[in-house]
Amino acid sequence: MIPFYQNILKYGNPGKGNTSYMSFFTYEQFIKIMAEKVITTIVEELKSSTYFSISVDSTPDISNIDQLSFVVRYVNSVGEPVERFLGFIENIGHKAEPIAETIFSTLNKHNIDIKFLRGQSYDNAANMSGAY
Repeated sequence: MIPFYQNILKYGNPGKGNTSYMSFFTYEQFIKIMAEKVITTIVEELKSSTYFSISVDSTPDISNIDQLSFVVRYVNSVGEPVERFLGFIENIGHKAEPIAETIFSTLNKHNIDIKFLRGQSYDNAANMSGAY
């Protein structure tokens, strides 16, 4: 079977009068579908490992808008530690309560049971520890 991206390169936009699979709308759909598949695969592997930890870090993007990056760590089926990026989350501020709510909602969104969470790390450690 030919990989999907090779089909795009072969058949995408060969010239006027032919079907192009490289329009803005179409490639955005392809990217979204592939991203969903990657996330689904990560979540399935994480659930099969049972225990996991999270790392939530505030990261500015190229336009200096703050986002939370959400990363999970677990041990895969062959005993190797794995760290996977689940996604960026909109700026929610630096207070402990909205960060905690965001973590809960992200885990719920992916049907990940929090009772198997065994470790946590944050760049806002002082906020999450209750110092503020």
